[in-house]
Amino acid sequence: MRVVQGLMIMLLAAHPILAQPSSPVVLSLQVATNMTLRSSDALRIRELEGEAAEERYRSGIRDYLPQLQIGFTTSGTVNVAAPDSGCDELSVTVQQPIYNGGRTTKQRALARLQIQLSRHAYRAARADLLASAWDQFYQVLVLEAQLDVKRRYLAQSRAQLGIARTERSLGMIREVDLVDTELQATNQEIDLRSTERELVSARYTLKRTLGLSPDQELALTETIDTGYDGIDIDSPPSVLLPIAESQNLDLQTARFTVSQAEVQASLAKSRYLPQVSASLTLSVSGRGLPLQTPGMSLGFTVAFPESEAPARISLSRGVAFRQSTTENASFAINPFQSITGFLDEADARLELEAARSAAAALRKDIAFQIAQGIAGYQRQQQTTRLERRSIELERRKLEIMRQEVESGAATRVDYVKEEAIAAALEAQLLERVLTLLRNERALERLLGLDPGELPRAVGEVHESQ
Repeated sequence: MRVVQGLMIMLLAAHPILAQPSSPVVLSLQVATNMTLRSSDALRIRELEGEAAEERYRSGIRDYLPQLQIGFTTSGTVNVAAPDSGCDELSVTVQQPIYNGGRTTKQRALARLQIQLSRHAYRAARADLLASAWDQFYQVLVLEAQLDVKRRYLAQSRAQLGIARTERSLGMIREVDLVDTELQATNQEIDLRSTERELVSARYTLKRTLGLSPDQELALTETIDTGYDGIDIDSPPSVLLPIAESQNLDLQTARFTVSQAEVQASLAKSRYLPQVSASLTLSVSGRGLPLQTPGMSLGFTVAFPESEAPARISLSRGVAFRQSTTENASFAINPFQSITGFLDEADARLELEAARSAAAALRKDIAFQIAQGIAGYQRQQQTTRLERRSIELERRKLEIMRQEVESGAATRVDYVKEEAIAAALEAQLLERVLTLLRNERALERLLGLDPGELPRAVGEVHESQ
């Protein structure tokens, strides 16, 4: 057994990959963002959907081109008291659409809109991924910073606990003061363990988003600036609204929906317009092979495909070489076929009005959300400044209490309690700064900007004023 253990130790020591743990992945926000975009299956699906929409649009040009049909027919008649008759015919027909009431053009317009919607869906999915990656990255940063704060204050509390134990052994403090001091340190340690659990969960979520294995170590290069005051947004919300109107993804979707509804309404109105096509048929016929009698036929068709009473008019003229000339004319109508045409047109009008109304309401909602977002952002700025001031005062109070503890004017347990309050305030300040940054990201989403673009946009607005 010892021999086996010795061999394993030698193997681990000799093999650098087995002997050393894997190095952590060093992550900046930009690296994390790029990894998120590369590892996202949902984004790749959106990209493929866009490519499929473009391919369908390109293939739609076939609707303008002639349609080719190759056919072979054979027929025979058995006559009583007369010779039997029969005919075989091989034909090639070319049919060219001439006019169809603009239906093909409108269908292609819908296909173009579908391409735009696919691209928009890709941008929306990308924006969601960027927002998710940013939030998860900064959540880990905040928890790591909070963990450092709590570890620092816990170490100080343990040091005070050690002093309290010495003081108790010398009879300088009561037993209840020692227990109370240890209780404060224990509560801080419980809070520290809770933060550690939250950090493990947040790191796992970030690794999953980045496409990394759960056991991969991370090393984040960014830090949380607790002195961050945010951006000075002095402009009224109406000044930022044009940015949202041109870049907000929801507004773009609403405009695409209105455009689609307009095309659908136009298609519904064109149901009375005819479809016109011409055809040329070349044939060779005869009784049995080889076929030796050539022929040619020209045709012209006008169809009214409205669902209430679809009608069709067909005219054709054909010649069989040196044998015969044929002329055909036909008219067919199916009265009272359906009444859905009237309903389809009414539905299209209603959908168009609903799309326009929804787009107008969305614009008002976004204008309101921008105003509320700016107001909430400014309130959060004030709250963060007040939180920072509270920490400054708490630190001054701690220094005063430390001096009072040394002089005997205050108890050590009161000092440990104040340390716990200071730790909570510093941890809360990190949350306040994160909330401020999240408010910035929310404003960027409203304006249709990528994470981190709000300062540039606000600066450009200030320069233009």
